[in-house]
Formats: sequence, structure tokens, C-alpha cells
Amino acid sequence: MEILLTNDDGPHAEGLREFAAALGELGNVTIVIPEVHRSGVGHSMCITDVLRVARADDGSYRASGFPADCVKYALNRLYDGRPDLVVSGINSGENTGVSVFYSGTVAGAREGALNGITSVAVSTGTSCSPASEKIIAIAIGIVKKAADLPAGSLLNVNIPSEEPKGVRAAPQGRGRFEEELLESKDPRGGTYFWFDGSQNTDGEHDTDVVLFDQGYVSVTPLSRDETDRELLGRLPDF
Repeated sequence: MEILLTNDDGPHAEGLREFAAALGELGNVTIVIPEVHRSGVGHSMCITDVLRVARADDGSYRASGFPADCVKYALNRLYDGRPDLVVSGINSGENTGVSVFYSGTVAGAREGALNGITSVAVSTGTSCSPASEKIIAIAIGIVKKAADLPAGSLLNVNIPSEEPKGVRAAPQGRGRFEEELLESKDPRGGTYFWFDGSQNTDGEHDTDVVLFDQGYVSVTPLSRDETDRELLGRLPDF
């Protein structure tokens, strides 16, 4: 089995080597990752800038662009056909609910799905290490099952701890972020801002956000089609 591994945390991401080694028990792993940290970039792509890619001494490829660029490069330059799986992660910090729209980790996997390849994004809570043997074992177990899904399937996996209560399939949470824009001063007196906040889960039950907070591994199948079907049926003729 051919596996393409990417991430949004770059070459120094905690657990990258351990996760790659574990995936190597399933098949041949090719690593293509951003050369620097790219969290929160969503599905950004190099459109106005050139993409530069270099092969590191450890055999991985490091790209100047974003997670989606990494997958695009790999599919166009490193494979005669297509890999069997695209795996993105393991990201430090969950990507539940509306975070999937901002997440570079999810975007890396989504790019694989857009190309008809079964893909998995894996993230973990900030209270545990992506290098943990237990975290990696949970992720590998889900990746194994994902390999049997239809081509182009996309799973978003969030692991809350080394000892989760279980694994639950869950819809994506739809609560909005309740954001706070923190203002402070740098050492030279300049003003800077920092976003903080959390997702509002009022009225939600058994979504990925809720289950993750309750201590369950959430596995959410994502669709490439973001059409609001209910609203589509209510639109007037234009």
C-alpha cells in the first residue's frame, strides 16, 4: 500500500517520525510537508508565489507552500499513479466543528479526497503528545479501517487523550466560535492582537465537538459537497 503523509506543523512536528514509522508497518510511506509551521492556513495554495521543494537528508520532501500544495506536488511529481491513502497529521490541537474550515491539517487530507483518494486527517488534544504510542496506536487502527472505505472518502479524526472512553462516529459541530480579540503591547510599544475563544455547542448533542469534550475519539466523515440542501430547496427563482 502506498501512503502519502503530510501535516501542517512542518518538519519539527512532535510525533511525525513516530507516526511515519507506524504507518510504515502498513505500506510504503512518502512524506511531503511544509518547511515551516502552517497551522490555520485552511486550503491555501501557492497561486502568486512559486513553490519550492527540497528533499531532506531523512528522505522527506519539504515544500515552501501549504499542506494542499504538498499533496498537489506529490500527486503530480512523486507518483506514476496514485497513492492508496493520504494521511495528514498527527496535529497537536483538535480540529473539530467549524475548525475544519481553518485547519491546514484537514485541508491536506481534503486535497487527497478531492483527487479521489481516501484520506484521513488526525488531530489530538493539546493535553497529550502526538508522539504517544497510545495516541499513534488509536490513529493507526482508524487508518487501517479507512483503507477499506470507498475511494475519495474523507475522515476527520480527533483523539482527546491517551485513554479515551471509546471511538464514536459523529457529525461535524456547527456552533460558531465565540471569539475574543486580545490586545497587548510588544517590547517597543507597538500594539498587537491575539485571537482566543471557544466553540459554542449550545443545543448540540453527539457532535464531534461535544464527544471530544466528553473524552471520546470522534470520527467524522466529511463531504466535498458543501451545498445547503435545505436552503437550496427554498430558494426562489432568480
